[in-house]
Amino acid sequence: MKRLLVLTPTTPSMFELRTTIRMKRLLVLLMLAFTATGLLAQPAPYPTKSIRVIVPTVARTPIDHATRIIAREFIEAWGQPVLVDNRAAGDGVAAQGMVANAQPDGHTLLMQSTAFVTLPLFSKLPYDTGRDFTPVARIASSSLALVAHPSLAAASVKELIALARRKPGAVSYASYGNGSLTHLAGDVFGGLAAIRLSHAAQRDVPQALGEVMAGRVQMMFLEIAYALPHVEAGALRALATTGRVRSPLMPGLPTLAESGASGYELALWFGAFAPAGTPAPIVERIAAELARILEAPGMDRRMLEQGFEIAWLPAAEFQRFVRGEAQRLSALVKKAVGSRQ
Repeated sequence: MKRLLVLTPTTPSMFELRTTIRMKRLLVLLMLAFTATGLLAQPAPYPTKSIRVIVPTVARTPIDHATRIIAREFIEAWGQPVLVDNRAAGDGVAAQGMVANAQPDGHTLLMQSTAFVTLPLFSKLPYDTGRDFTPVARIASSSLALVAHPSLAAASVKELIALARRKPGAVSYASYGNGSLTHLAGDVFGGLAAIRLSHAAQRDVPQALGEVMAGRVQMMFLEIAYALPHVEAGALRALATTGRVRSPLMPGLPTLAESGASGYELALWFGAFAPAGTPAPIVERIAAELARILEAPGMDRRMLEQGFEIAWLPAAEFQRFVRGEAQRLSALVKKAVGSRQ
């Protein structure tokens, strides 16, 4: 006896059964596709090899010391070697170029200072700082100290301005090179104080400092931590600092704005940069690790020993800050130049 398939409201037809099976198969395929896509979308592991940090100064400068403190923390956190590579030649232009042309995978970083935005004000660069780099995080900042050889016949900024007005061009200042912050610092000071100074560009920090210590160049703008031991030993005379407020390392020293150069404000900040195109998850991971390092107990003291106060900014805010600094310093240079004409 044949068995009959009786269709009732609760019994699916063969067509409905086949449709249901097809839908289930399609659902399984879609789930597999979404799973595969999700796996492919996962960020690549980082870091997978040694990290190279380019520092555009010679060894044993405050920025170099601060970078090496951070590098040791990177090694402990990630278990990968970190090479701090000092590339001081060419006023920092070559060092930045190495990073601009590196693979954008987070394994080559630039630890650069305010020179990142001052170099384009004085030099034509073989790359575009706004297009070829990804700002990762600002780390710390500091004022510079205006220091002079003791033979300079000026014990204060007001006396220095009076001397330079009596003898235009007779007072010289050393810098780390054309386009450096120390070049800009002297150029802006001369403009805002309405005096003419002679710029003596040097190869790097030791050479510039050596020229002033020997008295062949009369003064310079120098990182406070670098200047402090020479000032305390009497080998250099400190006249002022460049920040908006007085430095905690030299609280008794007035700012240039207090001393006759109204509107003067320059800071030596430094931060991490990666090549343009570095994936956002990698940038965020580096920035997060830097934040963790800077928040560790005692890190503020260790940075202050190098002359820096922690001035953390994450990637997006750092990018806006860099753009703003470029515009502000460009306007400051134009104002200084205009005041001399």
